[in-house]
Amino acid sequence: MESEKGEKWSPIFQVCTDLNLSVAIVSDENKIISYNDCTKKLLVHPMMQLKTVLHQLAESPNQVTKQELTLQGQAFIVYKNQLEEIKGFSYLLLYPADNRLELMSEIEQQLEQIVNTRFEGTLIHDLGKIIDVDERSATLFGYKRQELIHLSVFELISPEEWTKAQDAIVNRKQEPFELKGLHKNGSTIYVEVQGRPYPYKKKEVRLVALRDITERKQQEDRITYLAYHDEVTGLMNRRAFQEKVTRQLSELKSEESVVVATIGLNRLKTVNDAMGIEAGNRLVKEVSEILKQKCAPNLLVARLDGDEFILTFTTKIEEESILSTVEEVLHCFDEPLQLDEFYFHVHLCAGISMSNQVTMDVNELIRQAEVALHTIKDSTHGSIQVYEMEMSTGSIREMIIENELRHAVSKQEFSLAFHPQACLATGQLSGVEALLRWNSSALGQVSPLEFIGVAERTGLIIPIGKWVIEQACHYAANLEKELNRPVRMGVNLSPVQFVQPNLVEIITKALSNAKLNPSSLELEITESVAMEDEQQVMEKLIALRELGVAVSVDDFGTGYSSLQYLSQYPIDKLKIDKSFLRVQTKTNQTIIKSIVSMGHNMGMKVIAEGVETFDDVALLQRLECDEMQGFVWTKPLPFADLLTKLKGAEAFPLQTARN
Repeated sequence: MESEKGEKWSPIFQVCTDLNLSVAIVSDENKIISYNDCTKKLLVHPMMQLKTVLHQLAESPNQVTKQELTLQGQAFIVYKNQLEEIKGFSYLLLYPADNRLELMSEIEQQLEQIVNTRFEGTLIHDLGKIIDVDERSATLFGYKRQELIHLSVFELISPEEWTKAQDAIVNRKQEPFELKGLHKNGSTIYVEVQGRPYPYKKKEVRLVALRDITERKQQEDRITYLAYHDEVTGLMNRRAFQEKVTRQLSELKSEESVVVATIGLNRLKTVNDAMGIEAGNRLVKEVSEILKQKCAPNLLVARLDGDEFILTFTTKIEEESILSTVEEVLHCFDEPLQLDEFYFHVHLCAGISMSNQVTMDVNELIRQAEVALHTIKDSTHGSIQVYEMEMSTGSIREMIIENELRHAVSKQEFSLAFHPQACLATGQLSGVEALLRWNSSALGQVSPLEFIGVAERTGLIIPIGKWVIEQACHYAANLEKELNRPVRMGVNLSPVQFVQPNLVEIITKALSNAKLNPSSLELEITESVAMEDEQQVMEKLIALRELGVAVSVDDFGTGYSSLQYLSQYPIDKLKIDKSFLRVQTKTNQTIIKSIVSMGHNMGMKVIAEGVETFDDVALLQRLECDEMQGFVWTKPLPFADLLTKLKGAEAFPLQTARN
C-alpha cells in the first residue's frame, strides 16, 4: 500500500532531493510514512526527531502550517501541507532558518503547485535539454530514465506542437497546457504540462510537471468524432452533412446547383427483426462501404438515420445528368449482398432535391429530398423521384386518404382484380391472386402503394382485410363453378392482420358463408411476418393448417431466407420475388435455383413473380420452377374479364416460350 502511494509523492522527493531539501510524508494520524535521503543526512535520528516535530505541530489545526522549531540546537523552518490528491497524507519540509528564507518561500509555492495539481511526474530541462527526469515520466514516454538524460524535450513532442512548446519555454509560461507527445514506440500520447523556473546548480532552468491525459483526450476525440460521424458506418452524420452542404451553397456559382439525394434502404427492419440489430448494422455497414468505394469522388455521402443515407454533389443544372449520377449509385446494388450464409437483395430508392434561387437552405433541401423519397419508399429497386412542390402537400393527402378509407368499405369503393398463375410444366391455370383496388369517390383511383401503408399505420387494414377475405372466398367459389374445377385463390395478409387474435375465426366464417373448401384458399404472408414471435407464428400457422388453408411466403428471397423457420413452419409454397428476374445476373439465377431446390427438398412448391417475357419463362423452366405469375400472360383483370380470358384459353401457350 505504501509503495503504491509512494509513486504519487515521487515528484516531491525528486524536487526536494535536487534542492538538497529534507522532506517526509506523514499520515493524518501523525504516522511517519516515508522520507528522502536528505532527511537522513540532516537528522541524526530521523524517525524519532520527525515524531518530535509532529508532536510540536499537532496543536495546529490549519491545513498549511509553517513554524520555526529548534532541532539539534539549530533553528529550522518546518512547512507542512496536505496532499490533496492522496487523501489522508501530508508532506513535511525541513530546512535551516538561514538567509535562504525568500528562496524557500518560492519553493514551497512551487511544491504546492506540483503536488496538488494532479501531476504524475517531473522533468527538468535547460532550454530544452533534459537534465533530469523521474521514473514515472520516463515510463510515460516508454523510456528508461537514463535514456532521456541529455535528450531534447522536442524529441518527446509531436512536430506540429514544437511551436507551442517553444513559446512556453521562451516566454516562461507557467500556466498548464496540453501537448501531443511521442511514445518511444511511435504512438501518440497526450500530456498536460506545467513549467516553472527552477534553481539548479546556481542557474535557473525549468521544472516541468507532467500528467498523462491520453485516455481523456481519446474520450474527447471520440465524443467529437461521434458528434460529426455515424457510429456504425463511419460516414458523416446529419450535422456534418448540413455543414458541408451549407459550405457548398455559399461557394455556388450562378450556373451550378447543389443536389441532395436521400437513399432509402428498404426492408432493413426485416433483417433487424430476423437476425438481430447486429446483423442489421453489418448490412448497413456493407451498404455504406459500397457507397464510399463506388461513388464518384465528388459525391459526399452521409447516413441520415436507420435505413436512410444521403449524398450531395455540385453540378450544372441539368436534370438528365443529375438523374444519371444517382442511377449509377443505385446500380452498384443490382447484385445481392451476402450476409452470413444468406443472400440479401438490397432495395434502394432515391429522392432528389436541387437548390435554386428560391431554395438555398440546407434543411429545406434535406426535407424536400426526404419528402420525395417517402413518396416512393418500399417501391422497386432503382426507383428515383425528383422533388416537386406538390409533394409538400403529402401529409395533407395522407390525412385525406385516412379519412376516406374509413368510409370506403361502406361506400363500396373497393374492388378486387385477379392475376392468374400458371403451371410451368403444363401451362394450365394453377391459381389466382386477388389484388385490392380502390376507386375513391373523392380521390379517384388510389394506388395500393399509397393507401395500404396508411391503412396499416391506422389499423384500418383490419376491417379492409376482412372485406378482402370475404370477397376473395366468394369469387373463388364462383370461379370453381364457372370452370367446373377447384382453383386456389391467393390473398395477401398484412402483418397487422396476421397477429389479430380472431384471424382464424374470420377466415372460417368467410369460407362457410361462401361454401368454399378451405383447400381452395391460399394466404400469402411476408418473410417479416414469419420471423415474428416464433411461438405465436407457429400456433397461428398450425391453426390455419388444421383448418385446411394453404400458406405461402410472398416476396421470398429479399429478406432473411432462414432454413430454420422454413423447416419448422407448415408452409406450402414460396413466391420468388420479382426483383430476381428483373436483373438476370448469374448470381440471381443461382439464387433462384437455390430457392427452387430448397423448396422442393422441403416439400414446397415454388412460384416466380414478375414474369414478363418468354425468356423469363424458359429460364424458370430450366431452373425447374413449378409455377409463374406475371404480365407475360396478362395483367390483373376484373372478375368478368378473367372469366372471359380463362374460358378462351385456360392454358398458357408454353410452346411460344420454347420456340
